Amino acid sequence: MSQAEASAYARWAGKRLPTEAEWQRASYRSSNRRFPWGDETPGPEHGYFDFERWDPAPVDAFPEGRSAFDWTGY
Repeated sequence: MSQAEASAYARWAGKRLPTEAEWQRASYRSSNRRFPWGDETPGPEHGYFDFERWDPAPVDAFPEGRSAFDWTGY
């Protein structure tokens, strides 16, 4: 998917893509957390980790797996 396609989809969904600064902040670890949500082992409430499901999920499907720097507003 191109940036233009991702941007168009975000607009269609009533969302937006992260700014460069938001992307950079989200990509760096700024705490001693093991995972973005803390130290809890990943489970089905955090995302698809079993690799048995390959279908896309809605952006807000796993709210407990959000980063500590939640900028999406969902």
